[in-house]
Amino acid sequence: MTKKLTAPVLLLITPLIFAPFTLNFFSTNKNTFIILVALVLLVIAGYKHLTTKTHSHQSSFFIFTLGIFWATMGLDILLTREARVESLISKGALFLALPVITYFLATAKKSTKNLCWALTALIAAGTALALHGVFQLVILAEITTLPIWMQSIVFTPAGSPLVLMTTIAFTLIATTAWAVKEEILTKKTSLFVAAGIQLAALVAYGFMLAQGKIVIQLLPLQASWSLALDAIKSARELFFGIGLANFPVLFTQVKPAFLAQTDLWTIVFQTASNEALQLLATTGILGFGSFILLIIATIKSSLKLENTSLTLALRLTVYAIILSFFLLPANVITYTFFFILAGLIAAQSSNQTKKVHLPGYTSFVTAIALGAIVIVSGYFTYRVYAAEALMRQAQTAFSQNNAQGVYDAHIGAIQYMPQITDYRISLSQINLTLASSLSQGQAPDPETGQAPELTTQQREQISTLVQRAIEQGQVATQLRPSLYSTWQNMGGIYRNLINVAQGAENSAIDNLGQAIAKDPVNPMLRVEYGGLFYQLSQLVQDKETQANLLDQSIQQFQTAVRLRPNYANGYYNLANALDKKGSYRLAYQAMTQALANIEPDSDDYKQAQRELLILEDKLPKDPQQQAAGQTQQQNSQMNLQQPAPLPSPLPGGPIELPEQPQQFEPAPESQTEPQADPQTEPQANPQFEPTEPQFEPTEPQAEPETKF
Repeated sequence: MTKKLTAPVLLLITPLIFAPFTLNFFSTNKNTFIILVALVLLVIAGYKHLTTKTHSHQSSFFIFTLGIFWATMGLDILLTREARVESLISKGALFLALPVITYFLATAKKSTKNLCWALTALIAAGTALALHGVFQLVILAEITTLPIWMQSIVFTPAGSPLVLMTTIAFTLIATTAWAVKEEILTKKTSLFVAAGIQLAALVAYGFMLAQGKIVIQLLPLQASWSLALDAIKSARELFFGIGLANFPVLFTQVKPAFLAQTDLWTIVFQTASNEALQLLATTGILGFGSFILLIIATIKSSLKLENTSLTLALRLTVYAIILSFFLLPANVITYTFFFILAGLIAAQSSNQTKKVHLPGYTSFVTAIALGAIVIVSGYFTYRVYAAEALMRQAQTAFSQNNAQGVYDAHIGAIQYMPQITDYRISLSQINLTLASSLSQGQAPDPETGQAPELTTQQREQISTLVQRAIEQGQVATQLRPSLYSTWQNMGGIYRNLINVAQGAENSAIDNLGQAIAKDPVNPMLRVEYGGLFYQLSQLVQDKETQANLLDQSIQQFQTAVRLRPNYANGYYNLANALDKKGSYRLAYQAMTQALANIEPDSDDYKQAQRELLILEDKLPKDPQQQAAGQTQQQNSQMNLQQPAPLPSPLPGGPIELPEQPQQFEPAPESQTEPQADPQTEPQANPQFEPTEPQFEPTEPQAEPETKF
């Protein structure tokens, strides 16, 4: 009975399930649901081993390829050098759980009724998503009494408009194929009605895409090919890939330079343009090859199906899903549909399932082994879900301005999952902003206008918080040493400690230099790095040192505009650095370029015009100079931002940085993080624009500009 319900339940619930209890409403809950179904099936199998001493098994090419894929994915996760846990949490768990479910479906008895229920559930899920999508576009997004995350036309239980559209497309194929060959009028009518609803939703979303109200951004195919080939250059990566969670690392390190000149230049893509290239890059030829074998086995099994309305719908839907793997990125719903339908095809096309007798203690041993797998997997799944739920609680606490709740939730999440890099980065920023708040807590003297010196206790507290910020940031760099954002975070921490802690400026330079090495063609990161040199040049009195720092700043700004020739903010910062150096003619040319790449009716344009006139007054009288450097206007849609001022010195002198950050060791369950007052996680801010501390625990793209 359980096997009969497995396919309909998964096909119906997986596309629809989401919950606002975790940081990621969609994939976390969908993955967890699939894992729980797999664990339930393993428990039932173990119980049957004990009670009946038999096991249902099918010796077929499909089962063989399914086992090869499962073993290959497990080996790939095990051999991942970096972000092994994050690989397991993402697609890794899916690739281990879905083949288990598919195995039980494939070894079930052939049943037309079961197939009918499964396809009905598939069509019902697609129709429900289509109905919700239409209502979301027309009505729901305008209802202000709904939660804020539902007040958007892009919200869908599927997870995103692209996922929604692909899911509806698959169900539309199944619905139409079944309806065309269905002979019973009532069923035929119902199916065509469902198909009409699904088609209407696709048309509506297509219309929104055409109007630009919904934007779907995919990595260009050319870039995906380039990245995939770079990923498998070494022998190890050729066979095992870079790891399921490491595509962003690959992207930032070797992304084609032409992307910096497109509208996609600020995006760190998480996946290739299609799933085939994604698998090739992340799992190597072994993972990619095992998946291709599974696809071949599925197609081969589908050719053995009887020619009925149900099998036609089943076959065409699977073919469409297989085609999508070579055209688009895949998601949890796509993989669920593929594996479940492939299992149904194997069950419907084969009569080779047999009851295998388990002699002697074999049944007991296998039951114990299955029980151990269930316990370990279930416990790990619980910890992952609990950590995500705590991070969601941090968001809720932020919305309620509950700083203590934000901090405590982060501590709890790290206790559950100490290997998650994003949690560590977030906690490092919390401690940094805490130190900032404490250092600014002293009201200035009304007569002198100066803040009183900090007490010894306050200085010790600030020093402790700074040390914790550095320790957590250092842990992040140890967990993901190849990820640019971990080094950018450390550079941002040290930058915010300049004038506050001794030696912070050199550490800031070193860590941002590491970030540049991990993401060399990022124009915004170049401006950030150049901005650090620019601000340091304003602190020194020695003319030679100041000139050297300005030269390094100029070099970074020049690299930024070479990478993106219409980068207005790059030219703007370059102009300011050249102005400080006294190269007025070059500064004038750079500001002219900045002006040429800004919308004429914007405030930034007026600001750049004013500064251009100031530079013009500094120029030698040259009637042709004004025309120099003019380019065709290309709006880069970036605000003009000078590097933010460095933190003000602490009253009483700088604090001492810890000599050696704490090394990361996975904490036992009873180990706790040091307690302190809560603070926030940063918002993306690559151009040093001063921002107020915030409490939103999302993945940081750059450090916040925190003043002491």
